[in-house]
Amino acid sequence: MPPAQRSGHTPSYADIARVFDTDLKCELEDSCKNLARSLIKLVQSFDNISVQLHSLDLQAIIPPVKPQWKRIRKVADERDLWMPPADSFGCDIQEFIELVSLLRVNALNCSARIRMFSSVILPLACRPCLNQRSYNEKTHVLQSFMSNSAEQATFTFQLTHRAISLNSAVSEFISELSRLETLQGRGAQKELYDLVEKVSLLKNSIDRRVLSQLSLLHLAHRATLVCPNASHLVWTTFRLIMCAGKRSARTKLDKYPPIVDGSILHISQCSQMIQANLDELAHAQYACQIATRTPNMLSIARVAVSEMIPNQFLIPEALLGFLTAIWLQLQADCTLLSEWVYKGGETPALIDLFTSSGSTIYTSFADYLDICAQTMDLD
Repeated sequence: MPPAQRSGHTPSYADIARVFDTDLKCELEDSCKNLARSLIKLVQSFDNISVQLHSLDLQAIIPPVKPQWKRIRKVADERDLWMPPADSFGCDIQEFIELVSLLRVNALNCSARIRMFSSVILPLACRPCLNQRSYNEKTHVLQSFMSNSAEQATFTFQLTHRAISLNSAVSEFISELSRLETLQGRGAQKELYDLVEKVSLLKNSIDRRVLSQLSLLHLAHRATLVCPNASHLVWTTFRLIMCAGKRSARTKLDKYPPIVDGSILHISQCSQMIQANLDELAHAQYACQIATRTPNMLSIARVAVSEMIPNQFLIPEALLGFLTAIWLQLQADCTLLSEWVYKGGETPALIDLFTSSGSTIYTSFADYLDICAQTMDLD
C-alpha cells in the first residue's frame, strides 16, 4: 500500500529527480519490465480461458458461454473504435490485445513528448529573448508543445475508460458463469454469490480510484489546477512498484514521504479499500474451492476467470495511472513555465534544477516507459 498520511515537508523538485534517477532506478526498471510481462501473460490467460469455454460449449450441458466471452471484444465496438471481425476462435481476446497494443503506443508517445520537453522545450525556455522575434518563437513553440501534449494526455484518459469497460465486461461474465454453475447444481450457491459480490466490490473500488485520478487530469487540462505537488507522482510510482511485487521500494520512498491530502488523500483511501477487497476476494475464491464437491469443466472455467481477475483489473490500471501522473506533472510544469516566460517573476523549480545540474525528472521517465514498451514488443 502507498504510505499513510504523515507529517513532513513536501519533497522538493530536486528530491524527486534524485529519487527517480538514483534511489528507485533499479526498482522502476524491474517494475516496468515485470508489469509488461504480466500483460503478455494475461493475454495468454484470456486465450487459455477461450479454449476451456470452447470445450465446455461442446458438451452442450449449458447455453453456450463462448459467445458471451466474445462480448469482451465488443466493448470497443460500442464506442465506434475500429476492431477487426471475429471470424475465428482466436479473436475472442481481441479487445484485451488491442488494449495492450494501445497502452504500448501510449507509453511510447509519452516517452517521446517528455524527451522533447527535456531536450528542446527547457533549453529554449532558458534562452534569453534578444528581440521580439525570439520571444514570439519561444512562446509559439511552448504553446504548440502544450497543445499536442494535452491531446496525448486525452488519449490516456480514453484508454483508461476503455480498461474500465473491459473490467465491467469480465465482471459480468464471472457473474454469468457463477449463475450457470448454481443452476446446474454444481456449486454452493452462497459461496458463488459471495464470489460475484467480491468481484463487483473490487471493480467498483478500482473505478473510484481511477476516476479520482482522472479528475486531476481534467483540472489540469482546464488550467484550474496550477501545479500539483510532487506527492502525486511519488505516490503513483510507489503504487506501480508495489503492484509489480517490489516490496524493497518502501524503505527508499520513506526518505521522501509524500504529504497525502486533498484529492490525493481520496485516491489513497480508495487504494486501501482495493487492498481490503482483494483480501476478501481471495477468501471468497478459497471458500468456493472448498465448497465445490467435484471439480467439473464449468467450475474449472469459473476458477480460471476469477483467478485472472485481480491482475487483469490492476495491472493495466497501474500502468495507466503512472502515465496519467506523468502527464499531470508535465502539464503543471508547462503551465508554470509558460507563466514564467510570459510574466517573468520567480524562476520555476524545474528551471533551477535544469540550469544548475542539467537534469530533470523526465529523462528517467522516458527510459522507464521505453523499457515497458520494448518488453511488450519483444515478448
